[in-house]
Amino acid sequence: MRLQSPVIKWLPAWICGWILIVLCHGNPSEAGNPELQAKYEKEILPIFHRYCYDCHGEGMREGELALDRFPDIPSMIADRDAWKHIRDHIDFRLMPPPKEDAPSDEERKKLLSWIDDTIFAVDPNHPDPGHVMLRRLNRTEYQNTIQDLLGISINATEILPQDDTGYGFDNIADVLTISPIHMDRYLKSGPRLVRFGDASRTRSDSVQKNPRQRPAGRWIHHKR
Repeated sequence: MRLQSPVIKWLPAWICGWILIVLCHGNPSEAGNPELQAKYEKEILPIFHRYCYDCHGEGMREGELALDRFPDIPSMIADRDAWKHIRDHIDFRLMPPPKEDAPSDEERKKLLSWIDDTIFAVDPNHPDPGHVMLRRLNRTEYQNTIQDLLGISINATEILPQDDTGYGFDNIADVLTISPIHMDRYLKSGPRLVRFGDASRTRSDSVQKNPRQRPAGRWIHHKR
């Protein structure tokens, strides 16, 4: 009985992984994330209410700081300087004052972690560059990758359409879009490439003996 190649065995997992990467692409710390807002209202805001609002909320603004002027995460991110000040006072135990009730170490840690992960998750000096295109290999890179992964030599010019170029180069990511014809060629050639790259196949295989005997053999030749 012929053993199944590890390549074939793990192919479904690879495909699922790529699908998840595409579907889940996004920034979990996005300002409008309702989960972050819900966490703030449930876990963080009660701590501020208990220890800080006597002086910095509900009409009080000692030191010109009113925490209730930040009703949501976007308003907090819009005033990072204020939250840097708040963070430092929590971290260095400057607030609340010594004679007032103070957060426990666990509560301070929770506040600091939330501020860092939510308000300072993105460096304004390196803003979000926007949507990043799904990357793909050009034909030469694809050909070399198949050679390295599966140990078979192919002629990628017979499989994939010609690569677009930009500034005289054919490996610029923004130019290498994935068109419907690219996806069609990937889906059609992928199973063949995996099949002929199966390490358990013997050299008596008819495709190795006569590459023209099957359609795939026109551009697939076993590594010798």
